[in-house]
Amino acid sequence: MSLEHFAPIKVERCKDIQKELKKAAAENKLQIEDLWFEILKTSIFIKNSAKDDFSEAFGGELQQLEEDEYYEKKELTLYQTHDIKIKSNAYKRFFEVKVDEHLSKIEIVLDECFIVLDTEEHYQEMFAYIKECLAFQGVVFRHLSQMYENLKTELRKYKKEAQNKRFILYASLTFIPNTEEQSHFLLEEEYLPTHIVPLSDQEESLVKENDYIAKENQKVACVNYPKQGKDGRNLKGLYIELSKVANSPTPIGHDKNAFEEREENNALVYYSKALQGVKMEKGRLISNQNFVFKNGIKSIETPNLLGGVESGLVLEIQAKDELSDAIDSNLILEASAINIKGNVGKNVILVAKEITIEGQIHPESYVYANKARITNHKGVCYAKEFECKYLERAKVYANSVKVEASAGSMVYAKEIALEKLKSDNKLYFSKQCLIDEVDGNGNRFIFYAFGGRENQEELKAAKQKLNALGLKSKKIIAQHQFLNHLVKNHQAIMEKLKNATEEIKRSLMQQESVKDAYSEFMFALKRLKILKAQMLELQKINNECYAKLISIENSFQHASVMTKNPFKQENIVIYHRNYPKVSNLSAMLSHNESVNVIYEDHKIKKVPKSAIKG
Repeated sequence: MSLEHFAPIKVERCKDIQKELKKAAAENKLQIEDLWFEILKTSIFIKNSAKDDFSEAFGGELQQLEEDEYYEKKELTLYQTHDIKIKSNAYKRFFEVKVDEHLSKIEIVLDECFIVLDTEEHYQEMFAYIKECLAFQGVVFRHLSQMYENLKTELRKYKKEAQNKRFILYASLTFIPNTEEQSHFLLEEEYLPTHIVPLSDQEESLVKENDYIAKENQKVACVNYPKQGKDGRNLKGLYIELSKVANSPTPIGHDKNAFEEREENNALVYYSKALQGVKMEKGRLISNQNFVFKNGIKSIETPNLLGGVESGLVLEIQAKDELSDAIDSNLILEASAINIKGNVGKNVILVAKEITIEGQIHPESYVYANKARITNHKGVCYAKEFECKYLERAKVYANSVKVEASAGSMVYAKEIALEKLKSDNKLYFSKQCLIDEVDGNGNRFIFYAFGGRENQEELKAAKQKLNALGLKSKKIIAQHQFLNHLVKNHQAIMEKLKNATEEIKRSLMQQESVKDAYSEFMFALKRLKILKAQMLELQKINNECYAKLISIENSFQHASVMTKNPFKQENIVIYHRNYPKVSNLSAMLSHNESVNVIYEDHKIKKVPKSAIKG
């Protein structure tokens, strides 16, 4: 059966909603994901002792269930049922409701496309779905008003900060599960990558071990003591009596010369005794203090060295001979300083405050540094200050760039200084480009507001945000179109109700098909209203993002290209703008033309050297 022709099914006093949805899906040859349900009525049945019969709780009894003292009585037994209407799952949500494995807490996980609308209508509509999810997972309805207030508080916090996409909606204060001992390799868990680069052709066979750099007296690992929980009733209403946990944790194996074990805050904590690389292997801390690489580095013999930028570690790496690379391939090295004598192979990432390479770097390798000095750069470099002898079909993103000779490369910077410029370079800069000699053609000198690193990062963050907003828009528009189609399908019945007399209207509303159509129509209208509000909120954020980029573009007022000698062959100077729309100004530079070029007053101007006063 197609989902469009599925007729809603009512089930009374349903104890297991998942079971009923599976049954309905099987009978109608549908996937269970195609179906959802509406709660028509919720009932809780209780008995206060084993000799009593179950009876439905009303009024005062329901109020008693809200009170922990009554709810936690061991002799109390209860179960919950729902009258439900199974229907097509027409409304895709941008969040999930998760109940932990111990049935002690409820967590909300927001999708990338989630947008907060700070209105009671939105919160109520969202909470109605949360209640359905809790019913689906068998959670007894208690403390709903508290959950609702928590939801509003957390979403308002998220709207303001937009940081944590997960939050606890509700956690039991009476039933607390046992906490087993947990070992944590802190260096790995707390490691934040300083780079996000997809290395080309990275195969599973290339996945390497990682050593994490630890300073002297730095925490590297810990084992939390087991913690005794508290007996009580879980979220499904079952009373749980917990087993006793062990009194002490299992220590992590370690070399006492490299690590020190201390007892702190109900945990065994392990500290590094020296500057070293650390990994956890089969429950044991392994130390690596060998950072001397006089014969180069082979990736099959050396793990990635991560997290060392602030450690004070200095890596000295030297090629074995002139025919060997200093680093062969497929390696990540992070240290405070990295000094290399020799070539760097493919798929290498180097991260440090200062990096010096007396050799060549492969086109598919990356350098991240505050200061980078490279003899022959063919790869990609992100730095504040960059110096290079030969730049060959490379990419550089920096604030200041000094290069002896460049061919076929792309540079983004505030300031660029070049001794000799060969052919086919693209130089993007926001302040000044100084050149001794232009000895080639096809070069592009591009006045560009996003030349420096700070503005490069602003642009990168804005593009990521705009891409995410675009994805959100597509998902919201798709749901909007679906709901519009649903509204149109029920339009005829709604028109019939609208034009009917009160007596006929009452008669029509006695028909299940009409009642279902009316319910679906009204819910779709409410959901459409929320989606429209979300689209308006998206547009507002989108406009703010563009406004920031336009502001950076507008602040760019002046830049220049200065040369010591006449231009050779043909080259071009361009003013390039991306926001609010792409626009370019350009001026050709002819062979032997002796000029400096400036951008000001929204114009590109050539200034003959003869007009420049010495």
